Amino acid sequence: MIVNSITADRDSAGGFPQGRLLRHDAETVRLLYRYAPMAIGVNLSLALLAAATLWDRVATANILYWLIAMTLAMVVRFAVIAAYRQQRPSDPAMPAWGRLFLLQSVLSGAIWGSAIWVFSPFNDQQTPYIIAFILGGLTAGATAMQSAVLKVYYSFLLIICLPTTVWFFVQQTKPFIFMGIMIGLFVIAMMAGGYIYRRILLNSIDLANELVKAKETAESASQAKSQFLSNMSHELRTPLNAVLGFAQLLHVDNTLSTQSRENVGEIIDAGQHLLKLIDGLLDLAKIEARRINLHLEAVPCHDLLQECADLIQPLARQYQVGIQVQERATAAEIYTCADRTRLKQVLLNLLSNACKYNRQGGGVWIAARLSHGDRVCFSVRDSGVGIEQNLQPRLFHAFQRLGHEQSMIEGVGLGLAIVKQLVDMMHGELRFESRPNIGTTFFVELPAAAASEPACISDQRVDTPLATPLPKPNARPTPAHGRGH
Repeated sequence: MIVNSITADRDSAGGFPQGRLLRHDAETVRLLYRYAPMAIGVNLSLALLAAATLWDRVATANILYWLIAMTLAMVVRFAVIAAYRQQRPSDPAMPAWGRLFLLQSVLSGAIWGSAIWVFSPFNDQQTPYIIAFILGGLTAGATAMQSAVLKVYYSFLLIICLPTTVWFFVQQTKPFIFMGIMIGLFVIAMMAGGYIYRRILLNSIDLANELVKAKETAESASQAKSQFLSNMSHELRTPLNAVLGFAQLLHVDNTLSTQSRENVGEIIDAGQHLLKLIDGLLDLAKIEARRINLHLEAVPCHDLLQECADLIQPLARQYQVGIQVQERATAAEIYTCADRTRLKQVLLNLLSNACKYNRQGGGVWIAARLSHGDRVCFSVRDSGVGIEQNLQPRLFHAFQRLGHEQSMIEGVGLGLAIVKQLVDMMHGELRFESRPNIGTTFFVELPAAAASEPACISDQRVDTPLATPLPKPNARPTPAHGRGH
């Protein structure tokens, strides 16, 4: 079997395990059929070129007979290719199709190899050299198209070149004998080249298969992780709500001593922190499992900014940070196409980080403006600690706090990972600029919308990547707070 010959070739060459070879047999035969129409076109073009070149040099009848034979061989090859494409054979059937390809390749090679015999005798000594160069170009071109299966390529190469080599030796003249030797060396070189090309090709197939397998494994692991996070979060939420409920009842019990009430307050604070963590895990699990619905509508930007600023004021007071909403550049409101709830979640997360990773007496400035006419750019700027350059590439990765792991600031590193996914899902772009000890500015760009559009895009379930991507290389530097949030 031709496909078995592939295995034998690779094993004898010493380089590839038997099991890996068998997996690629069908692929190499498919490569032959993929490039076969191109090979047929090249064969016909060279046949017509050879006939035109030799028309005045050899007997016309011989050329016509040879062209008819070549045309019939190409018709047979086209019929085989058409049958292959119609049947779309599975892997177990590929060896038989490989043998069929070998037979048709030998047929066309035999017609080419017979050319110098069919066209002889010649009236001049240049014509045999012309034929030899045409055949050399044909076999060199076949390296890329047929060397995926060496048995096919070697058969095609030898059945063309050996009869031609024999013809030159039979003439018993020194120039022709020398030409025969040169053709023999050319055949050896082409066989070596085909072998090397085939090894490179099969190594590429190995690499492609490994990449596909690694991608499937990663996707499967990510889906399992997302399912686990979702299940775990639901299981934790129920008992935690019970703990918080009873703790809140105890907190308002007047019979408790002041010390006991403070202890209960610590329980409530810890429980609320854990509840936020669970909510973050649920959001991340939904996004990575591609189970989140967005209602994209025209959202008034400045109204939303003011609402977010009001909501974040208690946290800002806790960290002694001022919040300032930039005034509108124009009297008209700006609208963006987004899911209002998710956009508010994005802005609140950025504002929360800007407060927590700021300095006492620092400031946070938020604004919205039109960008390039069809985009709205939200900015959240702070006067905080900034982000070190070497930490910036990990900013949008989940569970990364970028040097703040041991700080007293709450957070586990989920916030910006979720923000990045949500912005991507709303057809936006998230980037940032940061200078250590000076501050950081986050930019969220989203499509602009008209106020008259109640729903700029209909409700949809959005597919998201399974892994949180890195910032785009060509985006503005996106340094970020060591923020894990």
